[in-house]
Amino acid sequence: MPSGLAENVKVNNSILTLSTSGPATAGEICSTMLFGHNEYLARMKLGTTPKGLCAFFLFEGGDYSDEIDIEFYTDNPSVIQFVVWKDDGQVDIVQKGLGFDASSDFHIYGFTWAATKIDFVVDGNTIHTFNDVYNMPTDDMYLLFYCANPSYFGSYVGPTSLEVDYVEVRSA
Repeated sequence: MPSGLAENVKVNNSILTLSTSGPATAGEICSTMLFGHNEYLARMKLGTTPKGLCAFFLFEGGDYSDEIDIEFYTDNPSVIQFVVWKDDGQVDIVQKGLGFDASSDFHIYGFTWAATKIDFVVDGNTIHTFNDVYNMPTDDMYLLFYCANPSYFGSYVGPTSLEVDYVEVRSA
């Protein structure tokens, strides 16, 4: 996994920017507290350099972790990927076309995590629902933002970034 470097996390004019500075590097920021069933929203914009992975997600931490992810591969900024993990096994993964280029402007991405389902939203519209109650994450998790140039994407072509204007956690 790419290493997160402090210099790859910056705030300028109230915008959080996570970036990469070379092959197999990352910018990452993680909450210090755990979160449970809530609504999670972030207004974000992708960088334009290909071969990057940018994500907004909840992560339990440690081995055999639960996870709820919103992911972007910067090679195709008009596609979003939603992933749900339970006990370190991928139980749901879906890619959806956005109808816009996520690197051209800020948009609001998020999910509402309840005991029986997870609704993934873009600009206020639900575009995917996960409702497999037997594989639903159950433990509280950390909130993370991540931007990387993973080595498994092939040769490095330059730095990429994820800009975050704001994040909200609301009671569901």
